Amino acid sequence: MLYVRGNKLDYDHWEELGNEGWGYEEVLKYFKKSENAAEEDDFHSTGGLLDAKPFIVPEVKVIPLLFMAAEEMGYKRVDVNGASQVGYGMVPYTQRRNERLSTAKAFLSPAKDRQNLHVSKNSHVTKLRIKDGKVVGVEFEKGGTSHFVAAKKEVIVSAGATNSPQILMLSGIGPKDHLEELGIKVEADLPVGQNLQDHFLYTSLYVVLKGLNTKIADPKKKMLDDLYRYLIHREGDLASMSTADFTGFVNTPSNENKEHPNIQIHHSLMGENDQQMLPVWLYSQGYNKDAYEYIKGVNQQGTTLMPMLALLRPKSAGEIRLKSANVSDRPIIKANYLSHPDDVKTLIEGIKYFKQYAETKILRALGATVVDDYKPCSKQHELESDEYYECCLRHLGSTLYHPVGTCRMGPDSADSVVDPQLRVHGIKGLRVADASIMPKIVSGNTNAPVIMIGERAADFVKSEWLKEK
Repeated sequence: MLYVRGNKLDYDHWEELGNEGWGYEEVLKYFKKSENAAEEDDFHSTGGLLDAKPFIVPEVKVIPLLFMAAEEMGYKRVDVNGASQVGYGMVPYTQRRNERLSTAKAFLSPAKDRQNLHVSKNSHVTKLRIKDGKVVGVEFEKGGTSHFVAAKKEVIVSAGATNSPQILMLSGIGPKDHLEELGIKVEADLPVGQNLQDHFLYTSLYVVLKGLNTKIADPKKKMLDDLYRYLIHREGDLASMSTADFTGFVNTPSNENKEHPNIQIHHSLMGENDQQMLPVWLYSQGYNKDAYEYIKGVNQQGTTLMPMLALLRPKSAGEIRLKSANVSDRPIIKANYLSHPDDVKTLIEGIKYFKQYAETKILRALGATVVDDYKPCSKQHELESDEYYECCLRHLGSTLYHPVGTCRMGPDSADSVVDPQLRVHGIKGLRVADASIMPKIVSGNTNAPVIMIGERAADFVKSEWLKEK
């Protein structure tokens, strides 16, 4: 739900790579096209289909104090989608009336009765049918039955950074050697599946706030009360994201361009011995038993502030490959996190930054105590050493679920899959429109940029086909 556009320099860099029309001034029009913000200015618009607004609930009381701590660190309060990204701000959400507003609700629901729209749910695309270098339709399975839909003009693949390259490779579009190894007829030799990038996430530095009492006498009763308030009135704790919308974009010492921050920090506040959010979070991250018990033990010490440090522009890159030519086999995801030493260095700098943040006067007044002793690493390395933190990163690091780049956009088929109009090189009647087309990952959450890509793709399609009428 987080609506974060990224940094304007991200898009200017896309254009520098040969993607004409993808610079910031141009893409800003498409961000604004779909946006229904709280107010209109040079960077925001109202009246679009996509509500991007704060939750309509009272601000969590600790947030003003967190802003004050940021000021102590030299960072101002900013609109993270405005003139400058550097600093701390409250992120708007894609929500309406305190409910998640998915792109399906925002864009498909208003169009559901159109005669030229049909949505086939519970359907699994198996292959693009290609004849003489042109996509002529799509094969898919539904309810155990195979189907084929013919295409008069073109097909648009929007299956995401994992499944779009899978569909293309199963259809013969991808690295020649890899496809031939699996016995797949090659229709176009393109670097499909390469250039996988993601935001590595580190969430295992904790600050216990002894001066902030959040202990709940009866957690089960509170959960029932919270459910009632939300389901009946769309109010209460379940109608907010607590401190998750308080976000910082900061520079570490090794970052050369201070207008292009290299670390993003989300903040999660958990009450003492949290029985609601923490178990769900720990389960979602797939921690082993040692890590699970370590984090749970920290939270039992008191109200816990958990910074979520994201590496914004990783130099490490991975790939998506097919396991086999069988469409039912899940693709192989090689993330290659932390394979570049600069990524490790930047994240360690980010950890050290937040430890300084926790030492600000305002947080010390809240009784802030940093808990930072993960035994599997401290038994091997000196506490607070770079070696210790690298060990922690490799044991406890995770993903922010922002995979991009596997159908990279660019002017040359030697190193890209789609051209700047999102058309697949060497194949007629086929585009890709999703996070996979990003040549470089954006400096922020990928929800808003992917919606922008969809808006751009819509205009490319209209420009090409409406002129025929």
